[in-house]
Amino acid sequence: MGDAASEQPVHLPSMQWHGFEHTYRDLMAFADVHRCRSVKALLKVHEEIKFLSLAGTFADVDGHLGYTQTGTTSPDPTRWGPHAGWVARDGAPAPAPTVFDPPSGFIASANERHDGWTAFPEPPYRHRRLSELLSSQDKFAPADLLRMSYDELDLMCRDLAEAWGPLLPAHDAAAAEMLTWARQQASRQSSHGRAMMAKFHALHREVVRALIESHLPASTANWLVREPAFVLGLQDRLDPILCGSSPDLLSLDALGAAVRAAWVRVCERTPRAGKETPVVHTTRFHGELEGAKLPSWVGLSSKPVELPGGPVSLFQMRLSEIGGATIISGPAFHLLMNLATTTSRYNLAGGASERWRLDGYGGGLDAWAKGQLVPLGEGPPPER
Repeated sequence: MGDAASEQPVHLPSMQWHGFEHTYRDLMAFADVHRCRSVKALLKVHEEIKFLSLAGTFADVDGHLGYTQTGTTSPDPTRWGPHAGWVARDGAPAPAPTVFDPPSGFIASANERHDGWTAFPEPPYRHRRLSELLSSQDKFAPADLLRMSYDELDLMCRDLAEAWGPLLPAHDAAAAEMLTWARQQASRQSSHGRAMMAKFHALHREVVRALIESHLPASTANWLVREPAFVLGLQDRLDPILCGSSPDLLSLDALGAAVRAAWVRVCERTPRAGKETPVVHTTRFHGELEGAKLPSWVGLSSKPVELPGGPVSLFQMRLSEIGGATIISGPAFHLLMNLATTTSRYNLAGGASERWRLDGYGGGLDAWAKGQLVPLGEGPPPER
């Protein structure tokens, strides 16, 4: 690191994106997509896309289904980078898995990880939940798909409730309340449910912190659990261990000690969104900013809105602290196209205008939070 123009020796980092050598192949493949008339042809064409990592889900008029992941990264996580440029790679990356006419009769895809492959190592809960919902009935109307996209059930909490229930204090009423919610939660959470979800995710974070502190200094543990990519990036590996599936890596006694220590920490304070928990409860745009009262003409004057979803639910809503800033991430809009009609419907969280004080600013927030749609080209009446 340093000034490249300096006469002093400097270390200059560089990066190579694997697959960047022949990007023309990607462009040619995208052009060939338009000539494909079957799922098998589409899967074959997508084998040539080496640079971009994209998930493709296909269906054709003959009823065939297909899924593939483009790019050149190996599905084996042990071979993921970064790699030193002067170290030879261990052979060519293995192709990502391809699925054709799965026995289940459907392919679950919602911009989430896929079995055997993920472009980002998120935990498997969204994929599992979507598969559960798709297995629950034989035929689906467009409204069913919209309902699935708003599903808030948190499988992480349900799984860990079974593993951690015996480890939490037996006669603790607050713990019993949280465990009961986790086991019986509905697909759309109430205000109480979102509060319980926040507490459970706070507990998850504190368990991870307690386990790290048993091996590293507290300052290092604090830094790691604050990094949004750390727990999320390792959660698919961590959570099975936290469920007690690997006693050779984590004994039941050590897990129990970590869970009980974490529960004490959670009970000592109310979790702050973005600090102890990534779950968002309520956002307020009614004239308050960092504690200061703002005049109504500024435009931040909407009613408080309770945001749906959670960090690992199908409706993935997450609040993270990144570089000192609070970042809310979630599905900003929904677009529902029924090909049997000429009408498409949508909602957009911000409304029709992105400029303060103009008609429509923030007008879509209620419909977006509740899962309501309006015909494309129209919008809810502006609030005066």
